[in-house]
Amino acid sequence: MDKKQFRKTFLDKLNVLNISKKDCSSLYKKLFESKEFNFASTIAVTLNSKIEINTLPIIHKCWKMGKKVVIPKTFPNRKMFFYIYNENTKLVKSKFGILEPINSQMVLKDEIDLMIVPGLCFDKLNHYRLGFGGGYYDRFLSDYNGYTISLATKHQLLETPEWVVDDFDKQINKIIY
Repeated sequence: MDKKQFRKTFLDKLNVLNISKKDCSSLYKKLFESKEFNFASTIAVTLNSKIEINTLPIIHKCWKMGKKVVIPKTFPNRKMFFYIYNENTKLVKSKFGILEPINSQMVLKDEIDLMIVPGLCFDKLNHYRLGFGGGYYDRFLSDYNGYTISLATKHQLLETPEWVVDDFDKQINKIIY
């Protein structure tokens, strides 16, 4: 199935499930116990939408541990950069409906130790992700040298990709499910 068609079908499914309200404590526990999370000083994460796993427990744990949290901000030409996120960061809703920082300091790509990468669904075998269709993460990850982890509920995990994987699609280092 082509990505566009598969993405629409999967988006409809996730809208019904409202994943952000699900209990994901076992996923958080696995993430918080991982060496990648514990050794990371700067962690990139998104502020989730209702069809994504709630990221606030991750952010609060990072702050509690003294880690630097960075969140994405999108720009024209499918560019994305990450900015420091703390209690003083002012946010505005982007054209995608995601909260983005407006008064924060940008962090360079090579300063990010760990990225918690969002996605609609994930291929368990090869660690490919199907994103939301903008290509922002694949472009950002094309020359990112840090570690990537994605969290997935059982509803988001597939044995093999059911969509066409393109050359520019980037694999995730670890999928926690």
